Amino acid sequence: MTKGTTLVCVIATTLLSLSACSYQAPVNSVSQTPESANSQEQTGQVSNESGLARLYQRQWQLVQLAGTETLKGKGGKPVSLRFEPQKQQVSGFAGCNRYFGAYTIKQNALNFGHLAMTKMLCQQGMELEAKFAKAITQVSTYRFSEQFLELIDQQGETIARFKQD
Repeated sequence: MTKGTTLVCVIATTLLSLSACSYQAPVNSVSQTPESANSQEQTGQVSNESGLARLYQRQWQLVQLAGTETLKGKGGKPVSLRFEPQKQQVSGFAGCNRYFGAYTIKQNALNFGHLAMTKMLCQQGMELEAKFAKAITQVSTYRFSEQFLELIDQQGETIARFKQD
């Protein structure tokens, strides 16, 4: 290999590394009016620091999705959700495969980026996984009720309910 070829390879590798580090996954955008934020503050739905700590300090297990309860994936295992604040990444088990992706929390808005999943094929859990992957793209906010974390869409409907692990 010549010096010129080696230099081109080093530059190309460096550029690829830099572009991979600066990638930001697209997220769903949700606009929120001051009126809706104020009404959520009054109903106790606002995510304050203690609320964020509650969100981050545990793994969550799916107990309801689009009105259907007690959902289990492959091997009877529930869908799970875990927030990693240092990386602003969410991860878990989706019914058959493991997933991860970006999320953002700004005031009361919660948005998920595109999820990356492993590519296993399962006899059990694939339908649940597809429903979960679709539902998570519709999330615009969240709230806590008792020991549950509820993911809410733009219309204010609970699309997923998780219980603390």
